[in-house]
Amino acid sequence: MTSILLELKTHKIRNRNKKVALICFFVLSIICVVADIFIGSQGLTFSQVIHALIHPQSSDIASKIIVWDIRMPMALMAPLIGGALALAGAQMQTTLNNPLADPYTFGVSAAAGFGASLVITNVIAIPFYSGSVSNSVNGLYYVLINHFFNCRYFISKANIN
Repeated sequence: MTSILLELKTHKIRNRNKKVALICFFVLSIICVVADIFIGSQGLTFSQVIHALIHPQSSDIASKIIVWDIRMPMALMAPLIGGALALAGAQMQTTLNNPLADPYTFGVSAAAGFGASLVITNVIAIPFYSGSVSNSVNGLYYVLINHFFNCRYFISKANIN
């Protein structure tokens, strides 16, 4: 009976430690996003950045452009892109049942690079899209084509056996 209570107590402590670690990492990520907005190659002072964040209409145009058009989108997209990459990696590892799976296993990197190179050399272009959006859309397009052909290959191999 005492061993069960001891295990229950250690489980609660471990669970509490995980929650504390998760909260600490969340707070640290928020601090890093805020610091990313304040730190940059252009020497804006703390007061200039605060003024551009709170009153963008009355701040000077350079501070407004640097904060809202350059630093803010990068700072907000970094955690989202990192989370998406982590989710994609976990999905690949789960699909293959291999903890060492990477984007090269499925050919995702090669397909995205191929699509980006076609856009960069203007062999193929998606109308009405800017360069970076076109690169992303073409990368996704070629990844989906690669996935389609891989699925057909694996389905045909499964039917043979």
